[in-house]
Amino acid sequence: MTVVPLPLEQNQPGDTLVHGSDGGSVVRRSVLPGGVRVLTEAMPGQRSATIGFWVGVGS
Repeated sequence: MTVVPLPLEQNQPGDTLVHGSDGGSVVRRSVLPGGVRVLTEAMPGQRSATIGFWVGVGS
């Protein structure tokens, strides 16, 4: 698992933030037109997939 700090500011739909690490993995945060943020991480050499959902709630 890669721990990558990403800025928390709200992005506009269509925005993409890309962060690469020394291990060769690339984390990408994209904002869909409805405002949903999608984070993906490409990990060279891995043959598996994981999916998770986080819901931002609270004050």
